[in-house]
Amino acid sequence: MSPRTRPAMGSLQSSSATLLYRIGRVVALAGLLPGCTQDAPLAPELTASCFELGDYVHLVNRVDSGGEAVAIAGSHAYVVGASLHVVDISNPDQPVVVGRVVLPSDAHDVAVHDGYAYVADGGAGLQVVDISVSASPRIVGSANTPGDAYGVAVVDNYVYLADGPQGLLVLGISSPTRPVILGNIDTPGWAYDLAVDGRYAFVADGSSGLQVANVANPSFPTIVGNLRLITPGFFAWEVVTARGRAYVAGGAAGLKVVDIADPGRPYVVGAHARSGATNVAIAGSNAYITSSVGLEVVDISRSAAPAILGRTATSAEPSGVAVAGARAFVAVGQAGMEVVDITTPASPGECTPEG
Repeated sequence: MSPRTRPAMGSLQSSSATLLYRIGRVVALAGLLPGCTQDAPLAPELTASCFELGDYVHLVNRVDSGGEAVAIAGSHAYVVGASLHVVDISNPDQPVVVGRVVLPSDAHDVAVHDGYAYVADGGAGLQVVDISVSASPRIVGSANTPGDAYGVAVVDNYVYLADGPQGLLVLGISSPTRPVILGNIDTPGWAYDLAVDGRYAFVADGSSGLQVANVANPSFPTIVGNLRLITPGFFAWEVVTARGRAYVAGGAAGLKVVDIADPGRPYVVGAHARSGATNVAIAGSNAYITSSVGLEVVDISRSAAPAILGRTATSAEPSGVAVAGARAFVAVGQAGMEVVDITTPASPGECTPEG
């Protein structure tokens, strides 16, 4: 049978989902099949003769890891929530949980550096997990923080925390098992996430937009710039930086592309208006954006005019995304981590059934 041929009634099985196909109608159980065209909203049913499943963004598997955020390092994914799960993704379409450690609180973010996972663990502050033995991750250090640890980034011997109501914290990790708070600067809003680029930390500060801090002296970070928008619904949830741009997941205002060539004067150069943007990852010339209904792939090669390439629904509201190779790894809360094929990020098109 040709790969483009769909049987009159058949099924595709995975450990986490079942998709049913019928000529003339495609039905997705649990809302896992993406929308039909670039302009159409996500929908559980698509009307067509058949679809080439391999030619657009689609779910390939899910692992029961329960998680709010995910980070990728080598052949493993690290998914955090009430626990940190170590997931073997050497075969990304068949992820396997190989290790787990319970965390003191409900974690919001994780970053991996030199054999350790640094976890933003909400009210429990920073947790340092030794992941040198994948099957036996263990907490080896921690630091209480004055706020609520939401976002984390690691550069060299420093951890940068978005500490909720207390803004930006810088910690020294020359001894990873004994992280020490070196400095902090409050931000006007609630620090949800951050990205560090050179001497600057870019903080997603909720309703206060994007805050820029000079962290050249880790003991005395200082706010040097900010971006507040009057765009209705703008709420900075998450930020990543790449090639002189900051990409801000701006909630109901969608994705904002920000020029940061002069960090003290950031300004918007482009936007993708799809509402509900809460997380963003960058790989190559594409942005991978989550919202309440799923994952979108957006071409950002032209900063002034981001263009959607494809989208897929997820089985639950996503809370984090990371990209490695031809797969996106999406944290979907209690539903675990879903693996999405992004080989050809295009919306599905009709094909001619054979036989």
